[in-house]
Amino acid sequence: MIASGLEPKRLSAAGYADQSPVAGNDTAENKAKNRRIEITLVPNLDDLPPIDEALKADAKGESPGAP
Repeated sequence: MIASGLEPKRLSAAGYADQSPVAGNDTAENKAKNRRIEITLVPNLDDLPPIDEALKADAKGESPGAP
């Protein structure tokens, strides 16, 4: 992701497999399920339209910022 241009300060990683397993660690298959990554995308709130504008557009069935 960084090689593609993402600023390193906007990226973080954390491991939770042992504290937040999705399956028991009793079989090889379940252990494989717990070896996972989850990517969470969080928008830059400054890039979003003001909430008033978005709500008005939604009520009209338009896209925010539409004329």
